[in-house]
Formats: sequence, C-alpha cells, structure tokens
Amino acid sequence: MASPVTRLILIFLLSFSGVTMGQELPPVINFDPIEYGAGNQNWMISQGEDKKIYVANGLGLLEYTGTSWNLYPVPNKTIVRSVKVVEDKIFTGAYMELGY
Repeated sequence: MASPVTRLILIFLLSFSGVTMGQELPPVINFDPIEYGAGNQNWMISQGEDKKIYVANGLGLLEYTGTSWNLYPVPNKTIVRSVKVVEDKIFTGAYMELGY
C-alpha cells in the first residue's frame, strides 16, 4: 500500500497535468519566397491595426493581407531594411530612402 506522502505527491502531479496540456504552441506557417514573389531575405516585420502584415524585404515592401501578397518596390530599387506601422501610416526605410 502506498504511503500518504506518495499519494500526496501523485495527486499534486496529476493536478497540474490538465494545466500543462492547455499550453499549446501557436501555429507557425513558413512561406517560401516563391509564394510571396520577392527576395529571400526579410529584415523587419510590422503589423497594422487592420491586421495586415508588412515585411521589409530585399526587393521592396511586402504586404500580406491574410490571403495574398503584394510587393511594392522602392523607386531606387534598393533593399527595404525597416518597416513600422504607426496608426494608419506605414513607414519604410531603405538606402537613401525614408517615407510613408
């Protein structure tokens, strides 16, 4: 017969099993450069209030709507290295380029 201490430890461990099973990892989706139609190097990511995701990419600014990708190249065709969404403006930075 199990001792009271062993029973107490078993009850203690079983009480946490339900809590730990509820801690799942969020789904992670990897996108291939062929899918989003741009370069293979992404520098920065920002999400807008409209839930769109903006990515600073080697070929320009990428916008992901949840279903499709749009590429917006910068005028001098340089690498976009930074992007930040502030309220309804999308700020981007590239070599000799800064704007929204």
